[in-house]
Amino acid sequence: MFEMPASLAGTVLIGQFYFLTLLYFQTEVFKKSAMQKEMDTLNLLYERQREQYQVARQNVQIINKRCHELKLQIAALRQMSGAASDPPDPELKAHIDEAEKAAQLYDASRNTGNEVLDVVLTEKSLLCESRRIQLNAVTDGSCLGFFEASDLYALFANMLDHAIESAVQVPEPERRCIDLLVCTRQSFVVVNVISPDRPPEAADTRATHYAVKVTNRIVQKYKGTLTTESQNGFFAVKIIFPTIHS
Repeated sequence: MFEMPASLAGTVLIGQFYFLTLLYFQTEVFKKSAMQKEMDTLNLLYERQREQYQVARQNVQIINKRCHELKLQIAALRQMSGAASDPPDPELKAHIDEAEKAAQLYDASRNTGNEVLDVVLTEKSLLCESRRIQLNAVTDGSCLGFFEASDLYALFANMLDHAIESAVQVPEPERRCIDLLVCTRQSFVVVNVISPDRPPEAADTRATHYAVKVTNRIVQKYKGTLTTESQNGFFAVKIIFPTIHS
């Protein structure tokens, strides 16, 4: 029976050791490279969302101003039509009523006690209206004062975008609804978002994957806890923040 010389066996063992060591380091390098790439993408998305708040804020201000001006013009037309004919022309009145109804659809401004939350809800309310989704919001924005404006915008924009994407996929109109609650309980701020659950075959997109990671980063930054629950065809996100931050 052939026996390998001790020197040759030692050489083989050393070679195997170096091979395994090299393989390990290559694997670690690939892991770190992938992690760094994901982190860079996450940071880029985070910064873009911080910048997006200023754009959204300006857009909402323009919409609110135009809606206010339109309402004044409609009120003036209504007054003029009443003075011009007695009784008022029913056809003209119908046109004015229709114009007023259209203006009200775009007057989605909110007054939550927090300007940033007002911007998010106004922006997402218009998006929900265009997609035939009902957005129900019971919000006390005054309890969110400890947030940086850009963080608060990114947090709620991401959560509502995810909820809207889920609601759009529901074929039944009566189930296309999103409930948002923001309140204080004892010494904590509670944020609840309930939306239709996604079908099992509807996988999250890459953008959604990173948006969820941004949300988790913001929750951790403000020492909060995030839990999710899927039950009876609905998906619930619950976040709890302490009201005292060091």
